Amino acid sequence: MTGAEGRRATIGRALREAAARLAASSDSPDLDAQLLLAEVLGLERAGLLARLADALPTVAAEPFAAFIDRRVAGEPVAYLLGRAWFHGLSFAVSPAVLIPRPETELMVDWGLAWLAERERTLPAPRMLDVGTGSGAIIVALAHAWRERFPAAAGLPEPRWTAVDLSAAALAMARENARQLVEEAVIDLRHADLWPGGSAEAAAGPTVPATYDLVLANLPYVGTDEVDLLAPDVRDHEPHQALFAGPDGLDCIRRLIAGLPERLAAGGAVGLEVGWTQAEEVATLLAEALPGSAVEVRRDLAGIGRLVVAETRELR
Repeated sequence: MTGAEGRRATIGRALREAAARLAASSDSPDLDAQLLLAEVLGLERAGLLARLADALPTVAAEPFAAFIDRRVAGEPVAYLLGRAWFHGLSFAVSPAVLIPRPETELMVDWGLAWLAERERTLPAPRMLDVGTGSGAIIVALAHAWRERFPAAAGLPEPRWTAVDLSAAALAMARENARQLVEEAVIDLRHADLWPGGSAEAAAGPTVPATYDLVLANLPYVGTDEVDLLAPDVRDHEPHQALFAGPDGLDCIRRLIAGLPERLAAGGAVGLEVGWTQAEEVATLLAEALPGSAVEVRRDLAGIGRLVVAETRELR
């Protein structure tokens, strides 16, 4: 870098100065600055990095500074951009929903593998995503299914259903379904854990529907753990989607209590859990579903993140 370039208001200089401001409040100041300036300039990140010596457009300085001010104050980058990447797809997000995390991709991959193993023996399986939020799990799963088994394969598609207690979250899930898969294939419902629950306007059927595959990324942070959360999560992501009682297991316990009635014979369930909860949740599943095969699956950090149970054909 020449002295003249260092004095000019270049893209590279703007990024360096922004990253310096973010250093105390972000674990990834350089990346944050790059993503935010790329958004302002309407560029991909790679294109931005190829133009570091270019002058920063005057019209970009103020909106970029405003983005950096908000990020310094703790707003997550995903909310500032209005989108987050998950399972290779760009999902619309807002403060009404949790930002999808990479570790949740473990659930999508497991669910896809479970469905694929049964594509011939279990036509049109019934799949339920509980607490769908942005729709990341079910939309990514439906998208991946269609890539793996296109319509030309002649296989009946799973019957996708998702529920959430938050109407604002469901609106976001509908937008993502519309953008990334045909919305009509996903039945999105306003409900508390199970379709037909108290949050639905219409009464449910007399005999509850059963599902072959149930996936859930429910709130699992304990109210006693609030001080352990990163400030940007604690102060900006929706508490309804984060906290579930003192030990974080209130919602998961309620869901497991309903599994004997709602999970079809031969069905399976996958639950994302907090970093200390896997063994307790595995025990709860084994007690609720006697004879099922229960397994804890670990994320890339070696943390027990996904607890799965597969039931016998007949119970």
